[in-house]
This record gives sequence, C-alpha cells and structure tokens, in this order.
Amino acid sequence: MLIKRDPWFEPLYRRVIITAICAGWLVFELIVDDPWGIWAMIAVFVTGLAVWSFFLSGDYRNKPASDEDSEKPAE
Repeated sequence: MLIKRDPWFEPLYRRVIITAICAGWLVFELIVDDPWGIWAMIAVFVTGLAVWSFFLSGDYRNKPASDEDSEKPAE
C-alpha cells in the first residue's frame, strides 16, 4: 500500500473532489505548459496516485452492514 488509509477520505464526495482537482491540474498543465514538462509529469503521477488509492486499490470500499453488527459485543 502506497499511502496509509485515512478516515478523513471515507466519504466518497471528498475522494471525488480531490481526484477532480488533480485531474484539473493535469489538464491545465497539458494545455498551458509543455506536455512533457516536469510539472505535467508530476500532475500525471499525483492524479494516477489519487485514482489508484481512492478507487482502484479497494482500501475505501464500504463495509457491509452485517460487518458493523458483528463487531458489537454480545450483551
């Protein structure tokens, strides 16, 4: 795992917003600057890392409701 899972990123909308900001930065660098420049390459890396960490790696999958119930101690 490249980045440790952070509870702040649990809500889907936060992960989508962060990834959209990174993708917007990438598009900006590709349009305005040299597509093979250092900042464009950094933007490619950061956007790819966000997509992998937040959506493809499976670290932020929603837990089924049955798992939450099983964690409660029996009375």
